[in-house]
Amino acid sequence: MTVDISVQPPDFQMELCDLQSDCFLQSKVNLPPEEFWKLCSQEKFPTLRNFSLEILSLLSSTYICESAFSTMNLIKSKSRNRIHDSSLESCIRLATTGCSIEIDKLATEKQCQSSH
Repeated sequence: MTVDISVQPPDFQMELCDLQSDCFLQSKVNLPPEEFWKLCSQEKFPTLRNFSLEILSLLSSTYICESAFSTMNLIKSKSRNRIHDSSLESCIRLATTGCSIEIDKLATEKQCQSSH
């Protein structure tokens, strides 16, 4: 909101001018960037909005990749260096998923096989 418009690329200048003069968006400047740009109209600010959302998605995807790589390094350590790729893939999937596993519930629902 405080950027100098004259030093910005020409395709951003008009939209920046409109953005800085918008009272509603001025009041939302303290929101997180992803929330702020979701409030900006696609029709009124197409170039700025698309550029900002692309940058935000780039940063979040980089974080996810780095996080998964760090998890893989923790799983495949010096003491577990013989782990196969298929097992490593399963371990990474379990470590990076947002799902919670209710092991106690699964164990109580499991029916033991009786002797014949």
